[in-house]
Amino acid sequence: MTRLSELVEKTVPGFVMTINDQSSILKFVEYVKVNKPWLEKFNEIILSANGEKLWCEHLPDELQPIIPSVKFTLLYSEPNLGHTFGIFDNDGKIFKYCEDKDYEYIWKFSSDVLANETIFDIDIDESNDLFYINNIGYAAFEEYGGKDKLADAVMSGDYFYPQTNYYLVKNKIKQWCPSYEETLNLKQEYEDKKKNDPTITPWAAIQGCDCEHMLAKTVEVNNLKIQHLLDNDTLGRVLDLIEEHEIYDGSHKNVVYEKIGGLCHYHIMNGMAMPV
Repeated sequence: MTRLSELVEKTVPGFVMTINDQSSILKFVEYVKVNKPWLEKFNEIILSANGEKLWCEHLPDELQPIIPSVKFTLLYSEPNLGHTFGIFDNDGKIFKYCEDKDYEYIWKFSSDVLANETIFDIDIDESNDLFYINNIGYAAFEEYGGKDKLADAVMSGDYFYPQTNYYLVKNKIKQWCPSYEETLNLKQEYEDKKKNDPTITPWAAIQGCDCEHMLAKTVEVNNLKIQHLLDNDTLGRVLDLIEEHEIYDGSHKNVVYEKIGGLCHYHIMNGMAMPV
C-alpha cells in the first residue's frame, strides 16, 4: 500500500466548474481558501471551466494570491455545452491536457468539494488505476435486495457506479468517454428529445447519459482496475444514513467522509454537513 502523501509530486488536481459571473468566482475562492492547507502541497492545479469567457480568464488571477506557490492552469471550454454535456467536455479536457505531462495521477474534483490535510493519509494499492467512492442512492436498496447485499455488491465492484465529484486515476487513459464528438452528438440527440418533453433530463432521455456511466465506461474501455475508498465500517454508516432518510441522490451532498480526509461534496453552501 502507498500513502497519498508519497504521491503528491506525481499528482495534479483538476477542478471542473462553470463560471458565469463574479459570484461564481467568489464562491470558488471561498472553497479554495478552506482547501489551501492541502492544495498548496501541489505544484500545479488545473481549472477546467466553461461559462462566461471574461470571468473564466479572471479566475487564476483571483486564486494566485491565495496560494502563490502553485501554478494555476486554466482550460477554457467554448461553447458552454450546459450542465451534463459541459461536464463531459470539462473532464475530457483535463485528461487531454495531461496526456504529454509527467504526472502519474490525476485527482479530479468538482468545484464544491472540501477536504483537510489528512486526505494525504489515504492508503492506496498502486496495482489499481481508479480510486473512487460509489454513487449510492435509496433506489439501490431495492435493486440489490437490502443493505447487506448492497454493501457486498459495492465492495466487490459488482455494483460499480462511481461518483465523479472526486476520484483519483492514473494518467494512462487512452480513450475518454465520451469523446468531444460523441458529446456533441449526445447533446443534439437530447435537444431533439426535449422538443417533445422540455422537462426531461439527459439521463432520462438517453440511457447512460450521465457522468457516472461515462466514467464507468471509461474504466471498461481502458481496462482499468478499481479500488473503492470507503472501508466496510464507513460504507455501513453511509448506507444507514441513506436508508434512514431515504436519500435518492447518490452523490452524497454535504456528507463528510471523516476517514478519507474529511472529503465532502459540500454542494449546499452554509448547509449542515453530516459526518460518517
